[in-house]
Amino acid sequence: MEKIEFEGEIYYFLNNTFVDQTFCRVSDELSKKLANNYFKKDDYLALNKDELLEYVKKMKEAEQFSACRDACLYGLKNYENDEEFIKKILPIITSVYRALKQPSLAISVAQNYTDLYKCDSAPLWTSVSAAFCDVGDYNSCLKFIKLAIKKQRQTKTPSPELAEVLKRVAKSLNMTNEEIKKYVLKNADEDEDL
Repeated sequence: MEKIEFEGEIYYFLNNTFVDQTFCRVSDELSKKLANNYFKKDDYLALNKDELLEYVKKMKEAEQFSACRDACLYGLKNYENDEEFIKKILPIITSVYRALKQPSLAISVAQNYTDLYKCDSAPLWTSVSAAFCDVGDYNSCLKFIKLAIKKQRQTKTPSPELAEVLKRVAKSLNMTNEEIKKYVLKNADEDEDL
């Protein structure tokens, strides 16, 4: 829990939410003001990579998408030779670009870095599949859904985020949720070359 003084009042940043002195969640309008004050533009410049990653996660949770994008881009540039850092930050920046209504940039940044590194993770492929769904490219969306499912193979159950993308694709392709899930799981099992 972090204490914040803003316009003569005391607030707290608790579990990625801004609350007042009575620990009640503040209004969305006040939350945005507090977030703008809390996540100052250049605060991340002095952070090491682990601190930067935590800071970026907090910004995303607080829906400070523009500032989060800037910090992610800073991290990608400054830690471009750290494959583990890249793997962790790519799902965040692709998700942030989608939140900023820029799914094409989400796809582009993922393609740029996955060509350079072996950034193979279910969260990344889920975010990329959602971005392809956003732009209406359902074939590519399904390809990345299959990749995400392969990465989380041990459960055979899509994450909530991936399940949501599956619902969106099913609706767009006039299929039931069960039909699209069976199709994707069946083809993911058969198609080992993806």
